[in-house]
Order: sequence, then structure tokens, then C-alpha cells
Amino acid sequence: MPKDEATRKRQELIAKLNDPETLGDNSPTIEELGEDWFSLPSEKASKSLPDKKSRWRRFIGFISDHHPNISKACQVTPSVALGFTRWADTLKLTLHSRRLLVRLPGAVFQHALNRGMLAFNPLDGMARHLSKRRAGSGDLDPAYEERQPFTDEELTAIWNALNPKITPIQESLPKLIIEGRIEWWICIHFCFLTGMDMTDVVNLNEAQLNGDKESGWTLQFIRSKTGKEDSKPVKIPLDPRLRDLMDRYCPLDKKGFPFPFLRRRHMKQKDLSAIFSDLLHSLGIETTGKSRTGRARAKNIRGLKSLRHTFASRLNQHLKNPLIVQRAMGHKTMDMTAVYTHVEQKQLAEAVSSINLPTVETERGWNE
Repeated sequence: MPKDEATRKRQELIAKLNDPETLGDNSPTIEELGEDWFSLPSEKASKSLPDKKSRWRRFIGFISDHHPNISKACQVTPSVALGFTRWADTLKLTLHSRRLLVRLPGAVFQHALNRGMLAFNPLDGMARHLSKRRAGSGDLDPAYEERQPFTDEELTAIWNALNPKITPIQESLPKLIIEGRIEWWICIHFCFLTGMDMTDVVNLNEAQLNGDKESGWTLQFIRSKTGKEDSKPVKIPLDPRLRDLMDRYCPLDKKGFPFPFLRRRHMKQKDLSAIFSDLLHSLGIETTGKSRTGRARAKNIRGLKSLRHTFASRLNQHLKNPLIVQRAMGHKTMDMTAVYTHVEQKQLAEAVSSINLPTVETERGWNE
């Protein structure tokens, strides 16, 4: 059977299953489905309830604007659901936010299906139709990328907790931090002095290191976040201090890897981030905060990614040349570099105070 004909027949069957005559006159409206869903105890207790209600209102708004004749939940067909998904894909949101926006109505309709209020869930699996594009910094949601760089006091606390020269180690630190203390210490040096992601640092090997002590060392790698073998490699200078630390504390193993302990665990970026967040909690460093007034859940503001933000911010403060910062960070656009560079209030105050005021004619005075 041709694909188009099979699709048409499947849609006809779905339409019959959710036909008002089949379900009876008591078939619920879309608003009633939402009221039933948000009356659940689990949803009432959810910290993200305001965000979920906002997503549901967007779905209701889409239906009223694009399909004003639809009032009953059984009238929502897969084609309508697909139209909502494509509309959501055009919004200036991150991929994660777009997925949440599409999945919430699907969860509401699935709950109605489980209770026998519907015969089919037209929104089931619609999130897979979203494109994999990443929002450019000009299209970012206000809550996107609100990581903050570390202060000097926070960096000192992290350094002292991991420094192998300081003994004994704090027992309150996470177990995997204690077991791989030296490797964690060197890896965080790499993140702080190169702006690399932790995953790229853990998987470093000898083939990526070029140069010598006299001419200087360089490091070449493909960012794991890109995930493409044909991506253009990033080439950055390697600070001599990093090379000395590697030779002293993390000599290369037989396969040419300097961090075998962390590499053997095959941990992904999210696993490393979770362990590092536990470290920050044990040191009393705040990791979350309200991104804006009225937001239901707290947003991560300190974490492993903050080391990259710290590198970009301090490099920008020192050089005052965003083009060099963009090159060092490996960004394609200057807009994304701007997301990672932060200006402190002290710097802003110094910049304002450096502005020269216009000269005032003393002979005429202010009141003339």
C-alpha cells in the first residue's frame, strides 16, 4: 500500500475513534481536559505548575487562533497536533523548552485516554517532529544560559578542596571526587585556563598535544558538544602551567591518556556536572537561584559550565578584544560569545566613572 494512502486511512480510522457520535454528547472540551489534569494532587504540588499552565495556555491559544471551530477534545486530529508542533518549532525557544511545550498537551490527552474520556491521543510522540536546531543567541528565551562565572572566593574554595598538596581531604566531599581528587584538580585547571568542556578534557590523549617546551604547546580537538567527525577542529595554545601539572601529577598511561580514572568510568557531561554540583554543595557554594521574578523553579546558576563562563569573562576583561575571545571559545558567532562574557558591577562603575563630562562655562553660571 502506498505511504500516502496508508496515512490517509490511518487518519480516517483515528477520526472515527474520536468521533463525537462514537463518544457521545458528553465528550469533554479541551478546557475540561486541562481542568481535570491540573486538579491532580501531583500537579498541584508541582513546583513548575505555573510553567505548565503557561504551556497549556499556549496550546489553547494555538487552537483558538488556527482552529476556531474546534472546541471538543475529540476534534483534535493528528494533523492538528502536527500543526501545533510545527508552530511550536518556530518559537524563539531552546530545543528543551519546545519539547516541554509539545509534551504537556500530550500528557493531558494521555491522561484523558487512560480515564476513558478519549479513544486516541493525537499528540502522542509529536515531540519527535521538532527540528534539532539550537536557538541562536538572538533567539534565546530569557531563561537560557544564565550560568554565572565563579568569584575569586569560590574559586579559592574549589582549588583548596581539590589541591593534592593540602591534606587531609575533606570527608564531606563526594566519593568520586575523593577517589579521583588529583585528576579532578587538573581537569578543572584545564577548564579554567582553556574554556574546554569537561568531557573534552577527560578524553584528551597524547595525539592532541603538539609542540615542545621551547616553541610552546598547542592543543587540537573537536568539541564533543558538536558531535560531528567532520567538524572543524579547535586549536588553542596550551598554557605551560597545565603541561607542568600534567607531567607532575597525571603522566600519560600506556594508551596515551592523562586521566585514566575518570575515563574508565565512561561518564558523560551530565554525570560529571552532577558530581561537580555535589562538590559545590559540600563547599557551601550556591548553585541555583531564581532566573527571574515569578518563575516557578530555580535555575542553575553555578555548575561545571561556569568554569567556561569564568574563562570567557576573565579573558575578555584582560584582553578587551571580543574577537580573540570568540576564537578561544570556538564560537561561530559573536552573539554566542556575548552569552559567556559577564561584566561585574565594579567594572561597570569604573567604566562609567572614566567618562569625561563636558566642560561648563564658569562665567555664565548654571542659572543663565
